[in-house]
Amino acid sequence: MAHGIGWAVVLAGVAAIPALLLPCWLTWTSTTLLALCALDTLWAVLRRSGVAACPRCGARVWNLALSGDSVGSQCRHCHALVETDAGILTLTPEARNAPNTVFGAVLPSGPVDIPALCVTCGAPSTRRRTRKRHKDRPPLDVPHCDAHPPVTLLLTSDPEDVLYARSLRFAQALAARKEQPPRGLHRDTEAAHRDSLALYGGLGFIAFGMGLYGVLVLAEANDVDVSGHTAMLALYLLFGKSALSGIFLSIGATILLFAVLREGRALRHHLGLA
Repeated sequence: MAHGIGWAVVLAGVAAIPALLLPCWLTWTSTTLLALCALDTLWAVLRRSGVAACPRCGARVWNLALSGDSVGSQCRHCHALVETDAGILTLTPEARNAPNTVFGAVLPSGPVDIPALCVTCGAPSTRRRTRKRHKDRPPLDVPHCDAHPPVTLLLTSDPEDVLYARSLRFAQALAARKEQPPRGLHRDTEAAHRDSLALYGGLGFIAFGMGLYGVLVLAEANDVDVSGHTAMLALYLLFGKSALSGIFLSIGATILLFAVLREGRALRHHLGLA
């Protein structure tokens, strides 16, 4: 709890940077939006901050939902799919049909041999519906039965696609095509490495914004004509030096905010809190 409160204070401080350094309508708007974004992201992280021992291998499983809705969680060590039952972490039954698309399998980049099982209930399929993939990858013929629609979630990233469904039996059969374990949507992952570029980049934008403001103040005080990039000059003439400089402060604070979120997640892993 103390870590969560401290993290919230730090995020609020970062969100407030534009308005504190250079108060104007633009920076106050930016600070408000950043604060709302930070609270939403922080809440999403903290409500999945439960920790328990894996029932298969005994290792810690993090990122469990405090509300008890942990279907789709997965141990990073033995890859067991787990869920909470009356406050106790248990192995997910193989016949589990989740209320959401949380059981997945990694797809090959080429044609996919999809098992003839309904993606929702795991029963033998009677129909198929084509689903497109991007980057010229072959489409998917998603199987389903007469009683259920083909509800799936396709997450795409280089170099892999992951297809998530409600039926664990379907996900296991699909994952077995590549001799891999199924993947939980809320799987326990390693903490992200520090992104120094984002930290320094955010601070750099903030420093540039304040430097630009100082230069414009001096130029106006000494009646020096301001010239330069057309777009920046137009913004300066339309909104003034505070709003123009506030744009760079807001960009820097946004980059810094997400860098701090990343750092906070890494610290939680280091302390064994998430």
